[in-house]
Amino acid sequence: MKQCPTCKRSFDDPLTFCPDDGTSLSDVQPASFGGKATWSASQDQIPELQKYIAAATNPTKQRKATPWLIAALAILILLALVVVIVVRR
Repeated sequence: MKQCPTCKRSFDDPLTFCPDDGTSLSDVQPASFGGKATWSASQDQIPELQKYIAAATNPTKQRKATPWLIAALAILILLALVVVIVVRR
C-alpha cells in the first residue's frame, strides 16, 4: 500500500505517483495496535476540538426535516395546481 504525502490518499502498490496531484507516493506499513489507539493534540488545537465535539454531540444543533417536508409538499401542491390549470385550458 502506498500513500500520497500531500493529499493523504492511499493507493495500490503498482502506482508510483498520485493521480490527483502528481506527488511521488511513499510506502505505508499497515498499523498494528497492541491496545488502545492514542491521539494527541497541541494546546492551541484543544479549544477547536472541544467546539467540534460539543457541536457533534449536541442534539439541539441538528436540523429538523419538518421544514424541508413542508416546503416539498407546498411545491408539489403548486405543481399540481399548475397542471390542472394548463389541462383545463
